[in-house]
Amino acid sequence: MGDNWVHKFNNLKKLYKLISRYLEEKLSQSLVTLDPPDLNTIAKDGDAKEILKLCGLVIAVAVQCDNNQYYIQNIQTLPQYVQRNLMLSLENVSNHGISAYIMKGRERDNCEHCRKNREQG
Repeated sequence: MGDNWVHKFNNLKKLYKLISRYLEEKLSQSLVTLDPPDLNTIAKDGDAKEILKLCGLVIAVAVQCDNNQYYIQNIQTLPQYVQRNLMLSLENVSNHGISAYIMKGRERDNCEHCRKNREQG
């Protein structure tokens, strides 16, 4: 393993810092309540659960950035089960109904998370 994981960790740390800063400064989203990805575990072991946490943050940035329509349109071309999994990932990052915004019509109506958001809102 050697120093390779250290290099990966440093790159992941830079990426996480940029994502966090963007979410906080540009999108005014606090990450205080979020369970952050364990970058050390990703770098050393390639842990899938931790990688998914990091990917959830990347997706959250993509669907909320200035150019979000590009990413949302591409997500909407994915199979429904993939869209559902992306929405579940976003659920961990944001409580602002982003998943409801992205999902299409009837699929959105059948999404349990989206239904719960409508009932609470």
